[in-house]
Amino acid sequence: MNRKEGLRMLRQLSNGLAETDGSTLAEVFPDFWKMHLEHLFGEVWPRTQLPVRERIMVNITGLIFQKFSFGLGNSMCWAMNNGITRDEILEIILQVTHYAGWPTGVMAVEVAGKYLPELDKSKEADKQVEELSNEEWIEKGYETLQTLWNQKEFPTFEDFFPDFWKMHAGHLFGEVWSRPGLSLRERLLVNLTCLIFHKYNWGMANCMRWALNNGISKEEILEVAMHVAHYGGWPCGINAMEVAKQVFEEKE
Repeated sequence: MNRKEGLRMLRQLSNGLAETDGSTLAEVFPDFWKMHLEHLFGEVWPRTQLPVRERIMVNITGLIFQKFSFGLGNSMCWAMNNGITRDEILEIILQVTHYAGWPTGVMAVEVAGKYLPELDKSKEADKQVEELSNEEWIEKGYETLQTLWNQKEFPTFEDFFPDFWKMHAGHLFGEVWSRPGLSLRERLLVNLTCLIFHKYNWGMANCMRWALNNGISKEEILEVAMHVAHYGGWPCGINAMEVAKQVFEEKE
């Protein structure tokens, strides 16, 4: 059953074009191919706790982090095959860049240039880019942070390093987080994936709190951790489980 489901999932992701007979992997390491097909794609990917669209977004995020160009290109193709647009993929790259670092983002944009369709300039001309002053971006960032924390007051480091705080609030949470290209839920899932890969427990705990404050369930948070464990390594997943346990306990 798991083999059949794995083949079905691979064909759905690749729009029926992938090598689903395991030709290369099966020749080199048959047991690995069996686990790849029956466990990863037969058991993990089809789980209904996260829709395929969001699993692909989590996958793209993780592969950007790992700088795995070939896998990232494939994942971008899977995205396009399953209703995720060119602009949404680029928006994920922009969000991840601010958490994985600029060189990582540049690499991802270069991969996107090879795998995604060219820009439709007629549609690009219709886009309205919001132009705000620095003070207005900071105000917008505060609004985003208040939504994430679900409260008016939240932790800041403004007194410690005011210039960086202004950039944090105005640029990251004003300009980037408030962009319309992804929903807040999708940005939270991308962000959570980044922080699981980073093993940055303080930030991961806060992101889990934000997720719970904005309609993402405990089960969905754990599902992201399980998915990431298969791409970032088991220690990433176990570490995320430990952080989640602490966050969930404080919410009870």
